[in-house]
Order: sequence, then C-alpha cells, then structure tokens
Amino acid sequence: PVGAGGWESVPGRPACGTAGRAAAGPWCAERMAPAHVYLHAEDALGLGVEEGAEVEITAGDWSCRLPVWIGEGLVPGVAGIPIGLPDMGYLPLPMEARINKVEQA
Repeated sequence: PVGAGGWESVPGRPACGTAGRAAAGPWCAERMAPAHVYLHAEDALGLGVEEGAEVEITAGDWSCRLPVWIGEGLVPGVAGIPIGLPDMGYLPLPMEARINKVEQA
C-alpha cells in the first residue's frame, strides 16, 4: 500500500482493442473480460477478500465497486485496473486509490 491505506493503481491489460471504434465493436464485446481489480495474493489476504469478492475503489472524485481477481502478476501494494472498459470513465492511471472490502449483508 502507498501511504496510509493507499494503493498505487496502474493500468491493467487492455480490455480489447481500446482504440476508437474497435472497443465498441461486437467482436471485442464478445471477448472483453468483465470489469475487475487485480490484486496480489498477499494484498487480497490483507484485505480479507477472496477471488470474486467485491471491493470499493476510491480515487479523488471517482469510485466504483469491482470484483477481485487474485494473482502473482503484480507486486504487493499495486492494484491493476483494466483500461478501455465501458462505463468505467476516464481514470488517470497510475493514481493513488483506496480499496476497501465491501461487507455483504
């Protein structure tokens, strides 16, 4: 984590053809991974979340809830957020963000 409870958030692998019309095409839509945040296994354990659990990510005025994908592809303290996904809005990555476990009712 960066600072007190912050995470360095970086662009994850592009969703699919993130340039112009390619991203909106049906071929891409069929192959696009769902929105998610990618965390190192140690970080997921520290947050108390398992694969697929929902977390809330906040950075400045932007926030959203995403399911967690867990792996060893990032160093601890870094969160990967895919770029080019519909409805995600513009994210000035890299950026510092807060990630909190969403408690299920």
